[in-house]
Amino acid sequence: MPELQAPAASPETLLREHFGQQLQNNLPLATVTSMAIGGPARFFLQAHTEADLAAAIRIARACQLYWCVIGDGSNLVAADAGYPGLIIQNRIHAFAAIDTSLTVGAGDHLSEVVLQADRIGLAGLEKMAGIPGTIGGAIYGCAGAYGQEMRDHICEVRYYNASTDRFNHLSVSECQFGYRDSTFKRHKDWIISQVVLDLAPGDPQHLLNTSQDLIQSRQRKFSLDLKCPGCYFKNIRLDQLDPQNLLPTFLSRIDSSQITYGKVAAGYLLEAVGAKGTRVGGVEVSHHHGNLIVNTHGTASAADLLALVAQLKDRVRQRFGVDLQEEVQYLGF
Repeated sequence: MPELQAPAASPETLLREHFGQQLQNNLPLATVTSMAIGGPARFFLQAHTEADLAAAIRIARACQLYWCVIGDGSNLVAADAGYPGLIIQNRIHAFAAIDTSLTVGAGDHLSEVVLQADRIGLAGLEKMAGIPGTIGGAIYGCAGAYGQEMRDHICEVRYYNASTDRFNHLSVSECQFGYRDSTFKRHKDWIISQVVLDLAPGDPQHLLNTSQDLIQSRQRKFSLDLKCPGCYFKNIRLDQLDPQNLLPTFLSRIDSSQITYGKVAAGYLLEAVGAKGTRVGGVEVSHHHGNLIVNTHGTASAADLLALVAQLKDRVRQRFGVDLQEEVQYLGF
């Protein structure tokens, strides 16, 4: 690809020429993230098509403007200072089923796709019902619950490579999925646009019952209108701990009944160190679940949050000898 030449016009002029009134200036990121934290984005727009996604990124790169693509902001914490470039919200939608193959857009809501798949008798996603965010975000972070993960049924992922200005496809093995991880976390210029899933036939009513039961279970843990990103920290995977030293020490400090699917819940560790109700400024750990950090009154700052996170990590490290890692992504720090 030839080297991009800096255009004579300003970034705003070029973006406005292409997107018109869709382009917003200084949109508070607190309004598009579930934690309701974050200062203004210099520019903000929604991309509803692959062409718009590519055009927005192409303009930003040509203008040497910082850019970032987000989904629903359900797993995102933005800096108090905001973002000095262009935020593109992925709103690419698609839903097409052929036999047991299902194609969906990266901008589709995961929870809605799960229920749609249930209704037409496609099994494999039903236990992920109620997980917030988009399909793109779920692939990016390899979302999962109750033994099901996004990688289990992916056939291929279509994505835009900003460096080459081309759309490409990756097989499931090429996505290099891990626990809450994928190759897309290491290639920030690869932007997911859609995915093809290979599901299995199932009974629609049984699938819907499973999903609805899990949604109710989630709602008992926390209200859907809470200003939080869901679980803040990753669970501890036992196979990622040093088997010679760290693993035996860790196992000696926990109740073995807390091991599920080869993992120990971060919430269990946090509750064991008295995290519930811990507060810094406007953020606090939920009184109902140790791995939920809530912007209680909607007035918290990112600085409050980072201070609380550091405190919680230190408590768990001192007690259990392991380091908690965030599920959330940070923007603008």
